[in-house]
Amino acid sequence: MSSPPPYPGQPGDPQDPRHGYPEQPTQQFGQQDRFGQGQGPYDQQYGSYPGRPSAHDPGGYPGYGAGPSPAPPRNGAGVAALVLGILAVLTGLFLLGGLLGLIAIALGIVGITRASKGIATNRGVAIGGLVLGVIGVLMTVAVVVFAVFSLNLFNDIDQGQFMSCVQDAGSDQTALQQCQRDLEDRLQGELDQLGN
Repeated sequence: MSSPPPYPGQPGDPQDPRHGYPEQPTQQFGQQDRFGQGQGPYDQQYGSYPGRPSAHDPGGYPGYGAGPSPAPPRNGAGVAALVLGILAVLTGLFLLGGLLGLIAIALGIVGITRASKGIATNRGVAIGGLVLGVIGVLMTVAVVVFAVFSLNLFNDIDQGQFMSCVQDAGSDQTALQQCQRDLEDRLQGELDQLGN
């Protein structure tokens, strides 16, 4: 039994124009040449310089193919800034909120700087922490200013009469209640004057 004739284009086909010529060895993509460099299909056609990586071989260039993996991003400062910024806003009515806000601002700046240098990948988180830290500080400053203003206003209106009345009353509850009523009358009189 004879074997069927080969298909056109296969080795051994009598109609193949290459019939009778020895097969040329072909170099596969990614194989090493005699200089130890990779050869891509375009480099076989046009050639490449000895001692240089192939233009079509990504393994020859840093950052492509095999090589050291990049360091993980350092996102800790940005995340800490956001957490402390949220706490600063929540506690902004107290002095603790201002302190947390200042720390959030500092960490937010560090996180933004790291993101600008490409060390971190969470620039938006760091900006959010910075903004919330600023809001927390501003809330604390507003509370302190309001408290100082109110205390000064109270001292201007009362002129120390309430404190001297309380000291004179001692532990007498009736006298203390009278001191409170006198203070309320003075405050009401001042509000009436401001309204006119």
